[in-house]
Amino acid sequence: MSDDPTRKGLDASSDDDGDGARAGRGRKMPLQELLKGAWAAAHGLAQDAEQEARRLTERLAELADVPRGEAERLALEVRDRFRDNREQLECRVDEEVRAYLSRLRFPSMADLQAMTSHVDGLEARVRALERRRR
Repeated sequence: MSDDPTRKGLDASSDDDGDGARAGRGRKMPLQELLKGAWAAAHGLAQDAEQEARRLTERLAELADVPRGEAERLALEVRDRFRDNREQLECRVDEEVRAYLSRLRFPSMADLQAMTSHVDGLEARVRALERRRR
């Protein structure tokens, strides 16, 4: 199994701290797959809630005899609040994932780019030395 923490399989049956998850009976689910699935589910729920709120405001306008403009304003306000909440949730999830990966000492994208640049420089120096030997 790879040392990459995002690729490590998590098995709920052998995981003492409860962080594991199963994709199916006996099959380990990679952390990255687990996170993607959880995020997709949360995003879908937020969209469903936003659509339901829109339907409810339209229904309220019909039942309470609220003018169309007022109902549309209310629907826009509810939509904006949902979007703000979703953006806050996205930021919070990003922060938590970053903190988790930091605790695992998983390199950031900037770290990986710096290491790649360094390796590219070393390779160029090795090629130059090989050309001088010939």
